Amino acid sequence: MKKYFTLLFPVAAILFVIIMASFGGSDLKSSGGAPAGYTNSPGDGQNCSHCMGGSAVPVTGWIISNIPATGYVPGSTYTISVTASGSGDKGFQVSPQDATGNLLGTLIAGTGNKLTGSGKYVTHNAAQSGDSFTWNFQWTAPAAGVGEVTFYGSIAVGKLNTKTTMLTVSQSTVGISEQIQTQISV
Repeated sequence: MKKYFTLLFPVAAILFVIIMASFGGSDLKSSGGAPAGYTNSPGDGQNCSHCMGGSAVPVTGWIISNIPATGYVPGSTYTISVTASGSGDKGFQVSPQDATGNLLGTLIAGTGNKLTGSGKYVTHNAAQSGDSFTWNFQWTAPAAGVGEVTFYGSIAVGKLNTKTTMLTVSQSTVGISEQIQTQISV
């Protein structure tokens, strides 16, 4: 009987290691996209550190856009880019919201990302590795009168390394006649 257990224990240990290795591949808990509501916005109230551990560290410049400095034009579509840098697998979630958590505008997923939470959030399809990675998606600006829009984002860079970032844009105050005059004078 003792001989049986002496042989069974190493075999069970090897099987356990093989089974656990088959679940590996990413150090992100949500390697196929973050669950809805983890952007660090005031309306969401949580970020990726909720699942990834550690503390969230604010960074600037990780969300950029082609929205002009004069502001967005209601109904126009813009490209938004999220860049994560650092070692380890990377993932993100972004949402354009007001201070109470309402979605502003419409998100359109791009390559390597998808919408979640009934279209309120955009997140990664699969964790990405390397020193730096950029995801692009589109955003159609809301109707006139909404005013300022903040893109809230939470980005995981490996375990215990969560970044929070945001980009705030205003509605364009340039009137149609001023836009035409600017184009003509150029």
